[in-house]
Amino acid sequence: MNQEKSLQKKILVIGSGPLPNDEEGIREASGLRTEQFIRPLIKAGHEVHVFCIHNTWVERSKKDENKNIIRSYRSDPTLLRQVRQKMSKMSYDVIIGVNTFPAFIASKCIDKTTPFWADLNGWIMAEAQARGFMENHDNYFANAWRQEVSILKRADIISTVSEAQKFAVIGEMTACGQMRHDSFLENSVIPIENCTKWFDIDKRHNCLHVEQNKNKKQLEIKYAQDIKRDNVDSEMSKVSKKKSAENMFKTCRKTLSTNIVYKEKEMRLNKEKNKDTDTIDKEDNINATHVETSYLFRKNSIPSSAFVIAWIGGYNNWVDEKILFESIEKAMQQKEDIYFVSTGGDIGNVAGITFQKFKNRINSSVYKNRFIFLGWIPTHQMQRVYEESNVGINIDFNAIETQTGARNRINEMMKFGLPVISTNGSEIAKKLSQYNAGIAVEYGNASAITQAIIEIYSMTEKERSIMGENGQKYIFTICHEDIVMKPLLSYVKNPFLRNKKTISIQGVLAFVKNIIQYAKDNGYKKVIAKILQYF
Repeated sequence: MNQEKSLQKKILVIGSGPLPNDEEGIREASGLRTEQFIRPLIKAGHEVHVFCIHNTWVERSKKDENKNIIRSYRSDPTLLRQVRQKMSKMSYDVIIGVNTFPAFIASKCIDKTTPFWADLNGWIMAEAQARGFMENHDNYFANAWRQEVSILKRADIISTVSEAQKFAVIGEMTACGQMRHDSFLENSVIPIENCTKWFDIDKRHNCLHVEQNKNKKQLEIKYAQDIKRDNVDSEMSKVSKKKSAENMFKTCRKTLSTNIVYKEKEMRLNKEKNKDTDTIDKEDNINATHVETSYLFRKNSIPSSAFVIAWIGGYNNWVDEKILFESIEKAMQQKEDIYFVSTGGDIGNVAGITFQKFKNRINSSVYKNRFIFLGWIPTHQMQRVYEESNVGINIDFNAIETQTGARNRINEMMKFGLPVISTNGSEIAKKLSQYNAGIAVEYGNASAITQAIIEIYSMTEKERSIMGENGQKYIFTICHEDIVMKPLLSYVKNPFLRNKKTISIQGVLAFVKNIIQYAKDNGYKKVIAKILQYF
């Protein structure tokens, strides 16, 4: 017991709210990321304190009795003072900033002796570029760079949301003078992909939730580690890909036999046969909640037999609304029972142009009545959206943000067993084809996206179900927090301070030092010859 206590760390997580289990607010990407960092630390037995920064107004320092969470509003003029007060009340072993703005706030408040992990959930410079592209100016770069530099110069270790963003950040660190000869063997930037799971709010409100027992979860993790070691040929034929995905998940079907994938299907079949669906065999050692079963939009806004393409969440600046509209309209021309159902909309003062342009295109379409917008609906209704949809869709610009960023809507669609069509670009989009969980299409070709829609439309229910199952298996085994978050737990176990001394790589002094070193290595005659070479 004493040894366990000695291993326990006191950790302050400064992250974003609302969190996924919060009754109020929507399920935002930043809140999902914060939860992804908090939960493994709690499971590992650490004492975790949370300072949650909300983008919308929240009562100052409102305390969550169950989780030791303090909440504050992003634009509160006393925010920095509140964070410093929180840091001063206890001596923390590690401080973790999750998402760029909370990490920036942490970097402004933390002392020099406390180990600091900064999570850059998306590359803020690419996000500034995307927003500027929509508004036709470059005015957002300065503030973005100010935040980024503050984090880079103070963090002891940095996590990114993708492998591509990792190298972008390393380039930034070099420009900031943070790359030195003595850090050659250090790995101070680590990619941690987004993952998701079933949350408590899903258990309470959604139509059905099934938890796996510990033994099954251990088997899943073991199998996922085996899959991680397999190499999947990206150039395989379509048929070969399906066979490969089938082989990868063959064992997984046994270990996940009580997962939601199979229990939902079993209970739906029982329901169709007028059997009792309110109880599950207790020998399965599972918990299920059967709550609301009324339709959200089927039979209400659209025919019950419609084929539904679902869009989930906000229309950010990297969404290609033109290709999105054209591909869906072409599909509607071919099949009269195809409908588009969207949750979300514009994103406050960050991204509003894309959504409006999309709506304008729809208003001039002869098929405008087949585009249904639900708006920002409560989180507890989201599973009903997935259950009433046939395929999810995600269409991005082929931009730097796409290549370096994540797409939580794809993770969530896969989690709920929905096949996904997406443009290729983000790392998670590439997983769709790799694991036969959907179809990834190259950017810029509306006809190819339409073809993908028709392909999934033409599948049998069983074929679409297999795609959905593959997506769920990826989320719950390979992209599981117990695997993805190992680097964080390792760092917290043995935290360290990085040498953050800045070196100069530009200016007169740096140039003179370079000349002197060149002279030592090659002699002064060659130095003169080298200088003359440039004149």
